[in-house]
Amino acid sequence: AWRASGERILCAADSNAAADQLHAELLRWNISALRFSTLEDHKMTDRYLEMMRNIRDFQIIVTTCGSAGHDLLREERFPRVVIDESTQSMEPT
Repeated sequence: AWRASGERILCAADSNAAADQLHAELLRWNISALRFSTLEDHKMTDRYLEMMRNIRDFQIIVTTCGSAGHDLLREERFPRVVIDESTQSMEPT
């Protein structure tokens, strides 16, 4: 039902390792998703520019809870949000 609706989904995990695993599992099931991650030095690298260009092309965005508030995602709207293992988060981000 979620594929047909076209509604965007934000999947957030507490750690990079958990977000990477979640993204890998989606890909394993042939579910296209963007693994969004922030860059510590904020240089305009090829990967960063690619994320900026492609962010609206994906129905599903996978990131960490900490990166979910990044400027590149601020203008995006996600009617559905999935927080993986939310009980492991120490405090809201």
